[in-house]
Amino acid sequence: ANVLVSMYNLASLHADMDNPHLALPLAEEAVRGCRLLHGDDHESTLTALDIMSDVHCKSKDYEKAESLAREVFAARKRVHGESNRDTLASMSQVAFICFESGDKAAALELYEEQLPLCRRTLGSEHPCTLNAIRNCGECRCQQGDFSGVDLLREAVAGHKKLGAANPTALNEAVEELEKGLKLKQKEEE
Repeated sequence: ANVLVSMYNLASLHADMDNPHLALPLAEEAVRGCRLLHGDDHESTLTALDIMSDVHCKSKDYEKAESLAREVFAARKRVHGESNRDTLASMSQVAFICFESGDKAAALELYEEQLPLCRRTLGSEHPCTLNAIRNCGECRCQQGDFSGVDLLREAVAGHKKLGAANPTALNEAVEELEKGLKLKQKEEE
């Protein structure tokens, strides 16, 4: 079991270093091993599938990435319920892949579904909820719905309250707010 964890951790590292040709075989082997050892719904198997999805996404094989991410999302929803933190993270991963692949409507639909679940489950000031707020706001703005600007303002304010806990998240929220405001201004001209 420890060897499999090491394999998928190494696959994740290679994916982060933009080495999909090294990451993919490790991720595939980790998934096979985890399925044999633990079964399809075990968290180790789902983590290995998540990593394999990430490798495919970084390689711009969005169809395969989305298929794997949806498999993980469905399993976590079945095992843990829709309001579980891991389930919500899996939902966000599917939405992110949809967004990256250009299917912004599907991404927005998932983000819109995820946001109230995050608020109810984690609270409005939880970092994961703030990221969900930012993602939903960004997606709305990208599709010309500038109510997303209000969500982006909420995300910035929430991240400011958290202070130095995650400066990267605050910077990302500020950047998305600036983009949203520019899009809104362009639309109004």
